[in-house]
Amino acid sequence: MYSDENLDLLRQQGKEVSGGMLRGVEKRKENLEVKIKNLIEQMPSLIETHEAKAEALAKDIPALQEVVKATWRKEDELKELKTELAALNRKIELSLKPIDEGEDKKEEKKQENTQSVKSNVDYADYSPNAMRKTVIPRAML
Repeated sequence: MYSDENLDLLRQQGKEVSGGMLRGVEKRKENLEVKIKNLIEQMPSLIETHEAKAEALAKDIPALQEVVKATWRKEDELKELKTELAALNRKIELSLKPIDEGEDKKEEKKQENTQSVKSNVDYADYSPNAMRKTVIPRAML
């Protein structure tokens, strides 16, 4: 696509400017003039349309501001539900703790029993004849 400036540049470079190039530039100029004329004609109606939309939206602004300022209807109910949820979570945690502690106590008792059995047992040295480890409870010594 050529414009007057492009055609001038081509002429300066010593290149030929054909009649088709000139007609193309003229046709583009005509098309742009028609588009600009149509846009100028459409502007008043576009302005009116957008002004009408702006007025309609401006009427809604006070009502929308009231909606924004108002508290949410369900806010109190939501607060109550959150409090109830926290209480239920605490109850669940408390009900699980005795089970966990009970299991921990059982595990601790097993470990204590294992340690007490280990402390009550002396391991004898290997006897040259038996070649095995003999376990003798300390109480029997």
